[in-house]
Amino acid sequence: MLPQEKAAQVMSQLKPPYQTWLVEDLANYQTSALLEDMPADDRTALLGALDASSIDALIAPLPEPEQARARRLLAYPPRSIGRLADPDCLRLRPEWSVAKALQEVRRQAARLAMTNVVFVEDADGRFLGALRLKRLVLAEPASQVGSLLQGPPIFIRADADRERGVQMVRHYDLEALPIVDDEARLLGMATVDDLLDVAEQASTEDFQKLGGVGLLGLRLRDAGIGLLYRKRIGWLLLLIVVGAIGSSVIAQFEASLQAMLVLVTFLPLVVDSGGNAGAQAATLAVLPWRREMCGPATGAMCWGGRSGWLRLWA
Repeated sequence: MLPQEKAAQVMSQLKPPYQTWLVEDLANYQTSALLEDMPADDRTALLGALDASSIDALIAPLPEPEQARARRLLAYPPRSIGRLADPDCLRLRPEWSVAKALQEVRRQAARLAMTNVVFVEDADGRFLGALRLKRLVLAEPASQVGSLLQGPPIFIRADADRERGVQMVRHYDLEALPIVDDEARLLGMATVDDLLDVAEQASTEDFQKLGGVGLLGLRLRDAGIGLLYRKRIGWLLLLIVVGAIGSSVIAQFEASLQAMLVLVTFLPLVVDSGGNAGAQAATLAVLPWRREMCGPATGAMCWGGRSGWLRLWA
C-alpha cells in the first residue's frame, strides 16, 4: 500500500525472515520493483536468502547494469564483506581540482544516501584513498584532490570475512570502509550501520556457542519448541553423562562421607565454584584472546576465519 520508494525503505529495514515471507506473497514484478529501489547491500542480503530459481526470476526484470551489479555481489561468499558492498558512493579523481570535485559531489549527492566520505580512484578504478567531506570543503579550490590524501589507503578485500571489517572500522574509527577486488578496484563501501549489525550478530553467536546451544540463526521468540529442543538436547545429555561420572567419583568416598557427614555440606560449594570458574575463564580468557589474535593489518583475516578461536582452543 506504500509508495514504491517508501516501500523499498521499509523492506530494507525488515529482518530476513519477514522479507522472505513478503517475497513469497508479492508478485515477481512487485518484488522486482522494490529491489530496484533498495540499496545494493540490502538487496544482496535479501537475494542471498532465496534459492537460485527465485533469484533469477527477481533479477531478470531489473535493468542490465543493476543485474550485473547484483550478480557480482552475490558471487562473493555469504559471510564475506563483499556481500555488504554498496557501490553507490562518492567517487573522485586525483587530478581534479577541489572546485571541480565539489561540483561533482553536488551532482552525485542527489542520488546517494551517504556523503560524509568521498573516495578517490584513478582512471582504471583503482582505489587511492578516502577523504572526509570536511577536508575537501576547507581545501583551496585550486588544489588537486590527490594532494589531500594522507597516509596509505585503508581498505579491505571483498572476499575477507565481514567480522574483519568490524575490527577495521573500530580500529581506524571509520564511517565507511572501502571494499576492493583482487586488483584493488573500488567495488563500494560498507557503512558503519551495517557493520554494527554484523558485530551484534557475531556477539550473539559467540554467546550461543559458549552457552552450549549452537547457532540458532534467528531471534529466540521466533524459534519453535522443536528447534530449541534439538539445539539443547545434545548438550544436556552430555551434562548428564558428566554428572554421572562425577557421582561415581563421589561414591568412591562414601566411607569418608559416612564418617564425617559435615563434608556433605561442602559439595554445593565445590560444584558452584567449578561452574563460576568455568564461566570466568570463558569470559576473561577465550573471547579477549580471540580479539587479540586478529591484528589490525588491512585485508587480513582472523586466524582460522569464522570462529577460528573455537578450533584453536579445541
